[in-house]
Amino acid sequence: MLVEGAIADWSAIYLRTSVLTGPGIGRSLDMRCSQALWLGGRLTGDYLTGKLGRGHLVCYGALLAAAGLAFVLLFGNAVGRWWDYVRWSRSGHDIPNTFAAAGNIKGSAPGPSLAVVTEAGYFGFLAGPP
Repeated sequence: MLVEGAIADWSAIYLRTSVLTGPGIGRSLDMRCSQALWLGGRLTGDYLTGKLGRGHLVCYGALLAAAGLAFVLLFGNAVGRWWDYVRWSRSGHDIPNTFAAAGNIKGSAPGPSLAVVTEAGYFGFLAGPP
Protein backbone atom coordinates (compact mmCIF):
# COMPACT_ATOMS: atom_id res chain seq x y z
CA MET A 1 0.00 0.00 0.00
CA LEU A 2 3.03 2.25 0.42
CA VAL A 3 3.65 1.90 -3.32
CA GLU A 4 0.01 2.69 -4.13
CA GLY A 5 0.13 5.87 -2.03
CA ALA A 6 3.30 7.01 -3.75
CA ILE A 7 1.81 6.26 -7.17
CA ALA A 8 -1.35 8.18 -6.44
CA ASP A 9 0.48 11.27 -5.17
CA TRP A 10 3.73 11.47 -7.14
CA SER A 11 3.51 9.60 -10.43
CA ALA A 12 2.08 12.49 -12.45
CA ILE A 13 4.76 14.83 -11.11
CA TYR A 14 7.42 12.31 -12.09
CA LEU A 15 6.05 12.07 -15.63
CA ARG A 16 5.79 15.85 -15.94
CA THR A 17 9.28 16.70 -14.63
CA SER A 18 11.43 13.66 -15.45
CA VAL A 19 9.86 12.20 -18.58
CA LEU A 20 8.70 15.66 -19.77
CA THR A 21 5.14 14.78 -20.74
CA GLY A 22 2.45 17.44 -20.98
CA PRO A 23 0.44 18.19 -17.83
CA GLY A 24 -2.77 16.55 -19.08
CA ILE A 25 -1.09 13.49 -20.51
CA GLY A 26 1.07 12.89 -17.44
CA ARG A 27 -1.80 12.56 -15.00
CA SER A 28 -4.26 10.75 -17.20
CA LEU A 29 -1.76 8.32 -18.74
CA ASP A 30 -0.12 7.47 -15.47
CA MET A 31 -3.23 6.76 -13.44
CA ARG A 32 -4.99 4.91 -16.26
CA CYS A 33 -2.02 2.63 -16.91
CA SER A 34 -1.45 1.87 -13.24
CA GLN A 35 -5.16 1.20 -12.64
CA ALA A 36 -5.35 -1.10 -15.66
CA LEU A 37 -2.33 -3.02 -14.39
CA TRP A 38 -3.78 -3.29 -10.90
CA LEU A 39 -6.96 -4.67 -12.44
CA GLY A 40 -4.90 -7.17 -14.44
CA GLY A 41 -3.10 -8.18 -11.27
CA ARG A 42 -6.38 -8.69 -9.45
CA LEU A 43 -7.88 -10.70 -12.31
CA THR A 44 -4.85 -13.01 -12.58
CA GLY A 45 -4.07 -13.14 -8.86
CA ASP A 46 -6.13 -16.23 -8.04
CA TYR A 47 -4.67 -18.15 -10.96
CA LEU A 48 -1.08 -17.21 -10.06
CA THR A 49 -1.66 -17.96 -6.37
CA GLY A 50 -2.97 -21.41 -7.25
CA LYS A 51 -0.07 -22.05 -9.63
CA LEU A 52 2.82 -20.75 -7.50
CA GLY A 53 1.44 -20.68 -3.96
CA ARG A 54 0.80 -17.61 -1.84
CA GLY A 55 4.28 -17.40 -0.29
CA HIS A 56 6.18 -17.90 -3.54
CA LEU A 57 4.03 -15.40 -5.40
CA VAL A 58 4.62 -12.68 -2.82
CA CYS A 59 8.38 -13.42 -2.74
CA TYR A 60 8.64 -13.32 -6.53
CA GLY A 61 6.63 -10.11 -6.55
CA ALA A 62 9.01 -8.55 -4.03
CA LEU A 63 11.98 -9.52 -6.21
CA LEU A 64 10.24 -8.03 -9.25
CA ALA A 65 9.58 -4.82 -7.33
CA ALA A 66 13.22 -4.57 -6.25
CA ALA A 67 14.41 -5.18 -9.81
CA GLY A 68 11.99 -2.56 -11.14
CA LEU A 69 13.08 0.01 -8.58
CA ALA A 70 16.76 -0.61 -9.38
CA PHE A 71 16.03 -0.33 -13.12
CA VAL A 72 14.17 2.96 -12.71
CA LEU A 73 16.89 4.39 -10.46
CA LEU A 74 19.61 3.39 -12.92
CA PHE A 75 17.92 4.48 -16.13
CA GLY A 76 15.30 6.98 -14.92
CA ASN A 77 13.63 7.51 -18.29
CA ALA A 78 10.47 6.46 -20.09
CA VAL A 79 11.79 2.91 -20.54
CA GLY A 80 12.37 2.72 -16.81
CA ARG A 81 8.88 4.07 -16.29
CA TRP A 82 7.31 1.20 -18.23
CA TRP A 83 9.21 -1.27 -16.04
CA ASP A 84 7.72 0.58 -13.10
CA TYR A 85 4.26 -0.18 -14.48
CA VAL A 86 5.14 -3.87 -14.66
CA ARG A 87 6.11 -3.99 -11.02
CA TRP A 88 2.99 -2.03 -10.00
CA SER A 89 0.82 -4.71 -11.53
CA ARG A 90 1.99 -7.12 -8.86
CA SER A 91 0.30 -5.07 -6.13
CA GLY A 92 -2.93 -6.36 -7.67
CA HIS A 93 -2.29 -9.74 -6.09
CA ASP A 94 0.07 -9.00 -3.19
CA ILE A 95 -2.46 -7.07 -1.14
CA PRO A 96 -5.23 -9.70 -1.34
CA ASN A 97 -2.69 -12.44 -0.53
CA THR A 98 -1.40 -10.48 2.45
CA PHE A 99 -4.92 -10.00 3.80
CA ALA A 100 -5.73 -13.67 3.24
CA ALA A 101 -2.56 -14.74 5.05
CA ALA A 102 -3.40 -12.45 7.98
CA GLY A 103 -6.83 -14.01 8.30
CA ASN A 104 -5.35 -17.54 8.36
CA ILE A 105 -2.70 -17.20 11.08
CA LYS A 106 -2.91 -20.31 13.29
CA GLY A 107 -3.77 -19.57 16.90
CA SER A 108 -5.07 -16.09 16.12
CA ALA A 109 -8.57 -14.83 15.45
CA PRO A 110 -8.97 -13.61 11.85
CA GLY A 111 -10.58 -10.27 12.75
CA PRO A 112 -7.83 -8.83 14.97
CA SER A 113 -5.07 -10.20 12.71
CA LEU A 114 -6.62 -8.61 9.65
CA ALA A 115 -7.13 -5.35 11.56
CA VAL A 116 -3.42 -5.17 12.44
CA VAL A 117 -2.31 -5.86 8.86
CA THR A 118 -4.83 -3.38 7.45
CA GLU A 119 -3.70 -0.68 9.89
CA ALA A 120 -0.07 -1.25 8.89
CA GLY A 121 -1.11 -1.02 5.26
CA TYR A 122 -2.93 2.26 5.77
CA PHE A 123 0.10 3.61 7.63
CA GLY A 124 2.18 2.75 4.56
CA PHE A 125 -0.41 4.38 2.29
CA LEU A 126 -0.14 7.60 4.30
CA ALA A 127 3.62 7.50 4.99
CA GLY A 128 4.78 6.50 1.51
CA PRO A 129 4.06 9.72 -0.38
CA PRO A 130 5.91 12.07 2.00
